[in-house]
Amino acid sequence: MPATASGQAKMLVRTVLTHLEKSPVEFVEALIDLLAAPGRKREGRLLQALILQVWLLLESKDSFAPSLNSGDDSYILLQPERITPYDRLIQMVCGLIELDLIRNCVPAKQSQVPRPNRKTLQLFWGGLCLHVKLSLPLEPCCGSELFSNGLVMLSDGRTLPCEPPLSESQIYALVTQLGTLFVFEYAASYIRNETLRRLISALNHQENKKGIALGELLVQERTLNRYVNKFAKHLATHLRDGCMLSAENPNDRLSSLLSSASLDSVFTQIITEASSALFIEHQKVKSPNAQKRAETFLETEESSPSSLPASIPTHESNTLDAGAEQGDTKVITGDSHTVVTRVPDTHKLHRLEILERIKRVQEKVIRDSTHSIFVVQDLDYYDPLNEITRAITIDEVVGSTNRRLVLAAPPDGGKTRLQQEIVLRARDPNIYHLWIDLKKFPTSGFHSFHRFAANQVFNLLERNREPVIKLEEDLLALDLDRKICWHLDGWDMVSKSDRPSVATTLIPLSQFTFSTSNPNFALEVFKTQETPFSGVISIQLFTAEQICEFVRANSTTQTINRVKVERRILQLPGHAKLPGGLEYMCTHPELETIVDILLGYINNNLMRIGEPGLNPNELVFDGLKEVAWQSDVLTSSYLIVKAALRRSRRTSNNLLQETGIGATSKDFSQIRIDEILPYMGAGNREENRQLAMERIAKAVRGKLLQVNDDGRTYCFVVPEVGFLLAAIAMLAPYHGKRWLGRALREFQQDTWDPIHQMALALGAWHQEKLLLRDFSLCGP
Repeated sequence: MPATASGQAKMLVRTVLTHLEKSPVEFVEALIDLLAAPGRKREGRLLQALILQVWLLLESKDSFAPSLNSGDDSYILLQPERITPYDRLIQMVCGLIELDLIRNCVPAKQSQVPRPNRKTLQLFWGGLCLHVKLSLPLEPCCGSELFSNGLVMLSDGRTLPCEPPLSESQIYALVTQLGTLFVFEYAASYIRNETLRRLISALNHQENKKGIALGELLVQERTLNRYVNKFAKHLATHLRDGCMLSAENPNDRLSSLLSSASLDSVFTQIITEASSALFIEHQKVKSPNAQKRAETFLETEESSPSSLPASIPTHESNTLDAGAEQGDTKVITGDSHTVVTRVPDTHKLHRLEILERIKRVQEKVIRDSTHSIFVVQDLDYYDPLNEITRAITIDEVVGSTNRRLVLAAPPDGGKTRLQQEIVLRARDPNIYHLWIDLKKFPTSGFHSFHRFAANQVFNLLERNREPVIKLEEDLLALDLDRKICWHLDGWDMVSKSDRPSVATTLIPLSQFTFSTSNPNFALEVFKTQETPFSGVISIQLFTAEQICEFVRANSTTQTINRVKVERRILQLPGHAKLPGGLEYMCTHPELETIVDILLGYINNNLMRIGEPGLNPNELVFDGLKEVAWQSDVLTSSYLIVKAALRRSRRTSNNLLQETGIGATSKDFSQIRIDEILPYMGAGNREENRQLAMERIAKAVRGKLLQVNDDGRTYCFVVPEVGFLLAAIAMLAPYHGKRWLGRALREFQQDTWDPIHQMALALGAWHQEKLLLRDFSLCGP
């Protein structure tokens, strides 16, 4: 074996060895937990090491447990072609647990099972607990099934409810409440090693000094947890030895990978393959009974497809399109009983057909969902490697290859629209552009990106999910061949706690365009995942010329409507610079005032995230009252504005100049958390800080606030929304019928103050609403 391959293999497994040496118990328990419950959140670097360990277990079985592949009749082994990679992985780890139990509980070359001592019993219960955690929710290897529909049922009729993934507490309840019968029936159905079966059977006939069977667990729950830790430490030593052996003597598969690509590329492919195996929906193998387990699980490799049980899908039933016509060509060999199905060509046709259909449907959905004619904004491209910024055209973006790009713009700044336009303009027949919304990824229940993408595709096509696994495999294969360019949207709607785990699943993607309102934060998250971007494309706000072009292209032919839009652009210049804001103006010519426009725009954003909107009538009242908001996002934004206004009132003009917060009082362009802390309403600084952070996070989620480029201050996405909330806060303490007069006096003192301008517009709107309401109350 070349020394270079061995050296690279050692570097590759170093990540796993570090965990196994520094925190062996935690790593093993995290590995078992990952196999039993892939859906749980995990720290990114630990997850990478765990997935790498998974791949080593799948591809280097001989390094960890050569006896599992020796054909020993004492070990019931599922045939590889009969199970999925996930099943093989569970079988492999359970086999390691069983071998470790035998090694610790039964001395070598001892013909009879010895009487276990205190130490071996502790290791036995710890290992059995991990074994149950992995195997009980799945199909048994032999014997009858104990677990079904959330209920464990024994042969004597006793039952106990439990819900996978099983916790140590649930397993403790199973062992203590169902007693030795559960242990022995579990061994008969789920344990493959005959020696270990005899050991468990012996426990039923051996008693301690108090006359209690050794198969009884008479300890507290925390003691069982300690037993699990002890066994995990032993298992970690076994895994460490296997990793070192894999590195010192790489098998053909690992050597082939290391010789054909860089170490980073190898690591990426390993992560991809292991993730696919780990998160696949495995097909379970049913066994009729314990007596026929040999016939069921030890069939020879020469078995023909026709002899497989009906529950095992053949290649023919597992094509990409389960409902499409089958065009497979069957070739009969000399042996008339052997039928070989030639699948690849047909499968390729199915794959191309469905991808072309995806392309057509996706383009139709995009065209149907757009409400305006696209106007190209100015684009700037930043090269992080050379630290160079230059202008770039949309055609250059469409034609670029091997890219991992960040697409940055404020909320409603045109990110999604530009992504869709790239999809529509793409003409390379060898690259498929797929638009994926990441917003629902963390709550979807899928933990493989390609599985999530396949599911989104089937939602798009309105098809059943039967062939989703096959489509997932196709997307993965095309991705590895750089045949897909992903257009990833919705990152800003993923919670901060979920972003590291989502970023981890995106590591293997070969090329993509990634949308976000905060590129610096995204760059930091992906930097920790060791996934650098090739460039950042910043979408600039509309210029005056582009605004005019957009209005000409998207306003109705009625002159009055165009005049309305042009007047609103002058009144709401910040709103008009955003493609989303300008589109709202053009598509809602029926709204009469800028207050109606802003309230409708706010409600539109709240509706996107499932928040209740603001009823304009709630702002119309005669007397004095505090404005009540049903939306948490709107409440948070309003309280932030009130705090910023109070801060500016209590700060002298000289201090405003010294601290540089003058802009805060005029346009809320730099809202600093520390400056609004005293006005959050809590009793101490820490509570105020927590309130401020929570309120800002909600406002950012609702796309009302955004973080500035400095990463420390915040501003309103649409400045006029901040002015409107400030005007409401300024007028709310006064009698409703005095709003217009109060706003007029403030406006006369400083006609250039944007808040006073908005207050005057709000006062006039409020006065009109009051008159209309009073008139309607009077009747005809």
